[in-house]
Amino acid sequence: MNYIDITKYNKDVIKIDSLDNLDSVTSILTKDEFISSNNPNYTYYYTTKEYPFTLEKQIYGKTLHINYEYYLEHEDEINLKLANLLKNNKTNGLSLSSYFIDNSIIEAISSNNNILSLNLGVKENYILEKDVYDILSKSKSIKQINTVNVDNDLQTSCDKRLTSRMNTRVGNTSLTVETILTSSIFTINSRDIKDVIQVLKDRDKYQNIYILEIEVTSYDYLEAFIKSLIAFYPKIRIVLDINSKNFREDKLSSLISYNNIFVKEESNQISLEKAIKKEKALNKMLEPVMKIKDRLSPFELYIMIFQITKEFKEYKDYPYDNEDPAKSRVVSEILFNEYIVCAGYVNLLRELCDRVGIETRYMIVSSIIYDKDKKENYVGYHARALVKIKDEKYDIDGIYVSDATWDNTDGSKYNHLLMTFDEVNRELSPEINFNCYDFLNVKSKKEFYQLISNPTIREELKKLGSIIEKFDSNTVESIYFLPQENYYDYDLENSLTLDRLADYCVNFKQEPISGEKIIKALITVYKLKYPLTSDEIIIKCFKSIKDKLSKREDMLHPTIVTETDKEKIFDFYDNKFKDVDVEDIFNNRKNTR
Repeated sequence: MNYIDITKYNKDVIKIDSLDNLDSVTSILTKDEFISSNNPNYTYYYTTKEYPFTLEKQIYGKTLHINYEYYLEHEDEINLKLANLLKNNKTNGLSLSSYFIDNSIIEAISSNNNILSLNLGVKENYILEKDVYDILSKSKSIKQINTVNVDNDLQTSCDKRLTSRMNTRVGNTSLTVETILTSSIFTINSRDIKDVIQVLKDRDKYQNIYILEIEVTSYDYLEAFIKSLIAFYPKIRIVLDINSKNFREDKLSSLISYNNIFVKEESNQISLEKAIKKEKALNKMLEPVMKIKDRLSPFELYIMIFQITKEFKEYKDYPYDNEDPAKSRVVSEILFNEYIVCAGYVNLLRELCDRVGIETRYMIVSSIIYDKDKKENYVGYHARALVKIKDEKYDIDGIYVSDATWDNTDGSKYNHLLMTFDEVNRELSPEINFNCYDFLNVKSKKEFYQLISNPTIREELKKLGSIIEKFDSNTVESIYFLPQENYYDYDLENSLTLDRLADYCVNFKQEPISGEKIIKALITVYKLKYPLTSDEIIIKCFKSIKDKLSKREDMLHPTIVTETDKEKIFDFYDNKFKDVDVEDIFNNRKNTR
C-alpha cells in the first residue's frame, strides 16, 4: 500500500508542531486511511507519528487532526492540552471525536459559555451516557447537544437540548417560552413575542440573557420588543433568522443603529446593515428574471438563474495567507468584492433559486486540482449544486447536478448545466473517491451488495439517507422506518432497510438533458428578454453558441488529464449538442407557456 501525504497537495491542510495557542478548532482523530481512494494502490493521510498534528482550514473554523497511533501513546497529555484549549475556545459550535470524550474535556466544555452547540462523536456511533450528560447539564450556554443516540436513562428526561439522528429522537433544538426563565440563550418565533414579554416580566432582572435568536415570521411588536430588550440587556446578541420571502427592509432599517443585531446567513451571522445591503443586491440581480418569470417554464427559469450565476464574475480565490476563506465563498462577501470560488458560485446559485422557488442542495465532490501559479496538482474538494427540476414542457423530472464554476469561463457554455449522476461519474471517474451519489448508478442488487461489502463504501451509504430525506421525506419513511421495531434504521442495522435501499438505488432513473432541450430553452429565454431582436440575429447567435460548445477550452476545469483522456471525457458532453439544428428549433419553437 502506498500513502500520499495530503499536506503536500491540499493547501487547506498544514502541519503543526503542538496543540499550543490553537483556537476555534474541531478535534478529529485520524488514522492513515481517513481518506480512501478509488485507486487500490494509494491511500491519502493527514497525519503520521512523526507529524501527529495537522490543521485543516475551513470556512467557519479549523479542524484539528491528531494521529491515531500517536494519540494512543500520549492520551493523557493530549487530553489535558485539549481540556485547557477548550476552556477558552471562542467558537459557538464544537464537534468532538468520541475518543476525546472524558470528564476533564467535558468539564472544560461545560465551563465555556461561548459554546452554544455540541456535536459528540465524529464519524463514530457514540451514545451520550448519563455521566457525560450530568456534567453538560451544568452548562449555562449550551442549547443543543447532538449525538447518534442517547442512553436509555436519559430518554425520559425530555431535556430539549438533546437531539439524536437515530431511534430516540428526543426533543428539538429550539427552546420553548417556558424555559426562558432558566436559560440565558434561547430561540423564539416572532409570533410568540407577546408571550415572551409576559414571561420576561417574571424573570429576575439580574439574570442575564446572552443570546436571543428570533425566527421572524411576523413583524408585529418586533421592533418595540427588540428595543426594550436591548435597553434592559445592553450586551445581548440578537440573531434574526429571516428567509428571503419574509425580509422587510422597511421594518428592519430602523434597527441598523444597534450593533448587537445580526442576521443568520447559513451557519454564519452578519450585521443587519450588511444583510439589507445583500438583499438589495440579490433583488437587483433578479430584476430581469422577475420581469418575465410568469412566462417561463421551470427549466427556462432555472436556465436564467444559472446564466446569472455563471456569468457573475471570474473565478478568483481570496489570498490564502489572509486565512479568511469566507471572503470568496459567503454570499454577503462575494457580492461586494472581486473574489469567488466554487462554493461561492453554489451559494449564490442557491440564494437566487430559493427566491424563485427552485429547490437546491449543496454537494461536494473531491478531485485533483491544478494550481496554475505553482504549476502543480493537489487533492481538493469541489462544490456543486443538487437541483430538483420538474418541467412538463421539456419532459424533465428529477434531481440533477449543476456546476456554474466549470461553465463560467465562457458565457456560451452549458456543459454542466444539469448533469445526471451517471454523467458526473463518467466525467470524474476514476480520479474521485466513491461517494454516496454513486449508489444511484448501480444496475442490480448484486452490484449494490458487492459495493457495501467494503466498509469504507458502506459508510457512504448512510449519507444517502439524509440526501433522500432532504428531497423526499416520504421516501425516507418507506425505506428507513421499521413499524415492528418502531424506530428509524438510519444506522442500516436491519436487512429490510438495506433491501429497500437496494431497490431504491436500482430503480433510480435520471434522463440526461439533451443539447436540443438546452438550446431550445435558451432561445425561448432570449426571445422573451429581447423581443425586438430579429429572427436572423437570434439564429446566428445560437449557431455560434453551438460551435463554441465543440471548441471548449480547459481553463478552469480542475481535472488534470492527458490529451487522449481529455478528448474521451469531453466528447461525451459535446455529443449532447452535435445533432442540434438551431434553425429547426427556432422555426418550430412552441409557445412559451
